[in-house]
Order: sequence, then structure tokens, then C-alpha cells
Amino acid sequence: KERKDIMNYEYVCPYCRGNLKIDNDIVFAVRTQNQQRGLLMVNSALGDYRYRKHPDLDLSEGDRLETFCPMCHSNLKAINVNTNLAEIIMLDEDGKEYQIYFSEIVGEHVTFKIKDADMESFGEDSEGYVNFFWGLVKAAPSNQYAHLAQEINNCLSGLT
Repeated sequence: KERKDIMNYEYVCPYCRGNLKIDNDIVFAVRTQNQQRGLLMVNSALGDYRYRKHPDLDLSEGDRLETFCPMCHSNLKAINVNTNLAEIIMLDEDGKEYQIYFSEIVGEHVTFKIKDADMESFGEDSEGYVNFFWGLVKAAPSNQYAHLAQEINNCLSGLT
């Protein structure tokens, strides 16, 4: 399967459609459990969990963040899937839209890319979240998400 250059992809807020990408980073406003606020710049390559931040922003493994659009300040939490995940939109070179879900827990490597009936997962911690997407599949009209259901079943069978 041919893979397009992901550096040409754009990432936008699902609420204001503002562009979140600068160079190779996606920019978020975040708030920690201790109510500390700051900007977080996350590598835009799916599955690459490197990030940059101001030294005064204290982040530790396991910290739960709240992630916001830096333009409209909307909370990006994916409450329809799991409260540990946030959601943004990725646009490819052809303008196709993908839903991107990622963990808001520092050090947890979880990313999902969903387009229609196709789902790709990235990160060693993603398996623990696959079943949360089942609700999206069950709510879908007949067979629209058959491939997504198969992907979820494949991942779940790998857990047993």
C-alpha cells in the first residue's frame, strides 16, 4: 500500500477548523491536573510521541491532561469514545478527512486514525482502547463500518 508523505497532511480543530500544525508539530493548549496551563507541540507523524514544551510546564508519566484548541479554546476530549482520548481532524493532500484520536495521558502511546470503515492504530498502548470504538460501529448503518468491525475483532482476538 502506497504511503503518502504525511508531512503534507494538515491537522485542524473539529470545532473551529483552525489549523493546528506548525512545521512538523501539532500545537495544543493543555491544562494539567494541578491546573497548570501551557502549550504542547506534538510531532505530527502518527505513532511518533515526541513533544516539546516550555521548561516550566511540569509533565510526568501518567499525568492526565486536558487538551484544548489554542485558537477557539474548545476542549478536544473525545467524550463519545473515551474520556482519556482527545480528537482532532487530519486532512490529507487530497482534502480527505480522518478522525484522529490520541491519549491525553502523558507517556501513554495511543493513536487511532479513522476514515469511514477503515481504522489504523498506532502506539504500544492502543490495544487497551480498541473496544471503545465498538460503540461507533454498532451505531453505524448496516455494514457501513464492516471493515472497522473486523479490525476491532482482529485486535480483540489478539488480546486473548
